[in-house]
Amino acid sequence: EVYHYLEIDRYEQALVKVDQLLASDPNAGAILYLKASCLFCLNHYDEATEYCSLALSCGGDVIECNYLFGKIFMQTYQYIGAEDHLLEA
Repeated sequence: EVYHYLEIDRYEQALVKVDQLLASDPNAGAILYLKASCLFCLNHYDEATEYCSLALSCGGDVIECNYLFGKIFMQTYQYIGAEDHLLEA
């Protein structure tokens, strides 16, 4: 259901579903990554960075997280950081 909302650009609804999933498993790296992705799409870059870091520390996919970090840093004009993360992805 989360992916469906993401595909149709309903990020707020996707975020609600992600929060429901996190309530039952707050340390799921994949779900934390989804929350970071939703927050990124909503232009909440600081929160997206936090959740992406949490996702990595909880076993989230390293490549996906670094790619998202790269995108966040590009949007916030932190080009050197973006390059570093994109090269890691």
